Amino acid sequence: MIERLALAAVIIALPGCGLSDYESRMTATLKELQEKTRYESLYGPTAIDALVGEDAEPVALPITIRLPKAFKQDDWFRPGSEYRNRRETVDPRVSYPPFLGEFPGLNRTGETYAEAGDRYFLAYYCYLGVLESRAAKFEAVLADLRKKTAAKLKDTGPWQEVECRDDRLQPTTWRTFEAKGTQTFADRSDRFTEMPGTFRVFAREDRGYIVVWAVRVPDAVAEKTSLLDIADAVAGTVKVTAAAPDGGGQGSGVGGRGSASPTNADAPAGAADKPAGDGSIAPADKSDENVPAGEGSPADEPAVTDPQA
Repeated sequence: MIERLALAAVIIALPGCGLSDYESRMTATLKELQEKTRYESLYGPTAIDALVGEDAEPVALPITIRLPKAFKQDDWFRPGSEYRNRRETVDPRVSYPPFLGEFPGLNRTGETYAEAGDRYFLAYYCYLGVLESRAAKFEAVLADLRKKTAAKLKDTGPWQEVECRDDRLQPTTWRTFEAKGTQTFADRSDRFTEMPGTFRVFAREDRGYIVVWAVRVPDAVAEKTSLLDIADAVAGTVKVTAAAPDGGGQGSGVGGRGSASPTNADAPAGAADKPAGDGSIAPADKSDENVPAGEGSPADEPAVTDPQA
C-alpha cells in the first residue's frame, strides 16, 4: 500500500519541479494519502435517530457519523436493549463506562473483541451520545464528564482543543481528553475483569446539538485494534446538517433510546441501503482488509433489526 502511495506521489510531483520542491510536494502528498487511508476502516455515513414520546416513534436527527467497520451490526446496543439476541438485557457495565455508570445523552454503545492471548478475547468499546444545547450547557456537560472520570481514573488529562478531519481532510474543532487507569472490561465469556486501559473522549457543540464520542480499550489489546488511532477520524466525520428545534424540552438527551441506519457507501456490493429509522446497523463487510488481524466480533452473524426500533 505504501508503495502505491509513493508511486502516486511521484506521478503527482514530477511535472516542473526542482529537487527540493519535488521532495516537499512528495512528502505532503504522501502524508495526505496516508491520512485518507484511515477512513477506509469506517463505514459510510450512518444517520442517527432517536425514539421519542410514549409511542417511541423514531425521530430522525440531522446528524450522521461514519462508524468503525470493526464493529459489526450485532455489536451495537442501547440501554435496556437485548444483548446479542440472548433475550437478556444488556449489562450496564457494557452500556456505559463502568467507572461512570452513565454517559451524556447515550445513543448507542459498541462492543467487540480482540485477542489478548491464546484464544482469550477481551472487549473494547465505543460510545456515542447526543444532547440538545437548549437542555444542557456544553461547558457543564464537559466539566461533569471529566470530573466523574477523574474521580475514578487518576491519570486523567485536561480538556484540550483538537482539529478532527473528515474523509476530505476538512477540519472541525473538537474538545478532547484522555484518561488511563484500571477499569472493568469483559471477556468473550462475559466475565468482567479489572485491568489497565485507556478512555478517550471527543465532544463538540454544533447547531444546537452536543455530540459526545468516546472509545475505551484495555492495554492488553491496544496494539491489536486501530480504534484508538482512528477515534479522531470518526469524530471528524460527524456532520450536523440542520439546527436543533427551538422550544423547551424535558431532560437533556435526545439519544438515550436512539437508533441508527446506514446510508453506507462502503457496504459490500449488493447490500441495499436501509431507510433512516429502521434501527439497523451497517452490514458486516466480510472482505474488509482494513481491520487489523484479531480485531472484531467473534463471528459474523446474520443481520438483525434493533429490538428498540
